[in-house]
Amino acid sequence: MDMLILVSVHVFVFWFVPIHGNLRLYGTSLCDPNLIKWYHCKNFHQDVYLQIFYLIMCCYLLLSGLQLKYGFPIWKKTSSVLQYNNLCSYAMAQVYW
Repeated sequence: MDMLILVSVHVFVFWFVPIHGNLRLYGTSLCDPNLIKWYHCKNFHQDVYLQIFYLIMCCYLLLSGLQLKYGFPIWKKTSSVLQYNNLCSYAMAQVYW
């Protein structure tokens, strides 16, 4: 799943957004130097919002990779219904489940 997200983000950030955005603005996949002062170029190195999105996704993928490497910590709390071993808690657990 992480590999699919990794490939999808790179295709989206470095291929889809620059080409599709510049096609909508300029009618061509490249930025027009004469119109850059009026319109914003959608290339990665000139689009701050795209860079911030890419940074957030890199942090997400880094944390996800570290979680896969070191394992997810198990913090299990005992259920408030099942923490006692008596007939009343057993009956409440049977009603609850």
